[in-house]
Order: sequence, then C-alpha cells, then structure tokens
Amino acid sequence: MRGMGTEHGQKTRSRQEEEDELNAVAPVQAGPIGTHDHGADQQQQKQFGDTSPGAVTEEQRTLYMDLIARVRQIVQGIDIEDSTAGDMGGAARAAKPSGQRVRDQIAGPLATAQRHRERAAWALDTGNRTVELLAQFETSVQALERAYLDSNLISTDTTIAPGEEWRPTGDRARLREATRDQLSGWQSSPADEPWVKFAVPPRDRTDGNLEIRVGSKDLSHGEIAGGPAIAAGILSFDFSGAGRPRVHEMENVSGGFRPGPLRNTIAREAVAAAGYTLADDFTEHRDATGAYGGSVMYAHGQQLAEPTEAHVVPMEPAARR
Repeated sequence: MRGMGTEHGQKTRSRQEEEDELNAVAPVQAGPIGTHDHGADQQQQKQFGDTSPGAVTEEQRTLYMDLIARVRQIVQGIDIEDSTAGDMGGAARAAKPSGQRVRDQIAGPLATAQRHRERAAWALDTGNRTVELLAQFETSVQALERAYLDSNLISTDTTIAPGEEWRPTGDRARLREATRDQLSGWQSSPADEPWVKFAVPPRDRTDGNLEIRVGSKDLSHGEIAGGPAIAAGILSFDFSGAGRPRVHEMENVSGGFRPGPLRNTIAREAVAAAGYTLADDFTEHRDATGAYGGSVMYAHGQQLAEPTEAHVVPMEPAARR
C-alpha cells in the first residue's frame, strides 16, 4: 500500500487562528465567521447584492474551512521559499530581490482569493448567496494553487553561468534519459545517503510539459536545474526487479531552493511524465522547512520522532548544498 507520507512542524490550528493568519497576509475588511457586524448590513448588501437569506449547511461551512486550509498551505509554502533563515547552523540566506520572491509572483491570485474569502465569509454569516459566493471562492483558490505551483523558485546556491545552455554531464541528466547505472551510482555514493537530487525546471512554454532532472550529491540543486525550478528535492529508487527502477521515497529538501511541501505535487507529475512509476510502498515526506535540517531522508538531518513537535536544528555537520 502506498505510504501516507509525513509532515513535520505542523500543529492543529483553530478556525480563528487560520482566519488571523490569512488576514495577516492580505487583510480584508469583513470579519471571520461568527463575527458578523450587523451594523454594516446595508453596506454589504450594496456590495454583494441583497437576496433572501437561506439556511447554511454544515457541508458549506466545511468546504469554506477546507478552502482556508488550502490557502494556508500555500502561504506556509511561500514563507518557506522566501525565508532567509540559515540551514543546519549555516549563515542566513541573502534576501531575494523584489520580483524573484514567490509572494511577489503570485500577489494577484493571492489577493483575489482573499477578496473571495471575504465574500464567502459574509455569505456564511448572513445566509445570502452562499452557493454562488462559495463557488467563486473555490474557483479563486484553484487559480491560486495553479499560480503557486507554476511560480519560480530561485536558488541561492550555484547554478549554471548566465547564458550557458544546460546539458547533461557525468553528474546530471534528464530522468527520462538517465541510465540505471547512473541512478544507482548517484544513489549509492555515499552509502549512508541513499538518494539522488532532483529539480523540475519551469514548464515548457510551448506545450506545458514537465521535465525532471536528476544528479549527483556533489552538485547543487541549482546546477541540476540549470536555473529556476518549480520543484526540487531528493528521491530514492527501488532497484529490485529488472527494467527501470521505481521511485521509493521523495522529499522537498534543498538548501538553495527551499521548496514548500506542495511542490511535491509537481515532482510526482514530472516523475510520471519521465516514464517512471512509484513503488507500491512509496512514501512522500513533506518537510515543513524545505531544508536539510528537518529532513527524514538526509542521514544527518534532524530525525523527528513526533512530526508535530517543534525541533532544534542541529549545528553539525556543515549544511549540504
């Protein structure tokens, strides 16, 4: 049976905490569910239209909270990817210039989702236009997810020189072209770190297809990607049986890119596009920091017995690229 995956550093949040977090990202004027300002009814009716209120179902409230949770996951991913925190005791990362931050790239879709959240919250508080405004909120969250997963990660580590064309070398290859011996060699060296690095460059502008690139631990993720990426991390292969190995584990870990957990969605799609399949016991690790300090697969990363508990990032060994 396919592994359920793990996620580190996540704690259960109340509805109010989730609302407060979203308001901090893109403040809205309307209050959250349960704090409807009846003195503002006339203004809200002018803005959204005045219809007869109806009963609000538990399914509608559940959908609303599910959508908020999806936005919160994206916001957490943005915070990871734009963070300047160091990894495993290393120096802080340089702040990315305006326009390169993920938050800047998806500012429009994020603001749109927040506006529709305001409208959906009003609908649930008043019973007006609930189906319509919840559907608009759901559509805006779907658009936000697409924009987030297509946004570029810019590595703070070494990449190829400007103007240089990316090409396969002895240390890196497109997964669809990599040989079994290459993958086995990269994974087995060193023996206590049985995985390979991967990166997914932006989609092909012509057909929207994905390409996953893999390589040796001696290269940075930036060198494997050849520039920006929309997903990155480490994965391990199951070499039992003949033919192509199957992907056994995957984790969103990169010292330079710091990918959020949702980026694994793109990585799995890229693995399939390269003609590879997932092992029956495939496990996806969703790292809440995107860095080696909290990694399960990185042998020297912090090993978390309780994924929901806070953890201390180890100072040694030196951070991996």
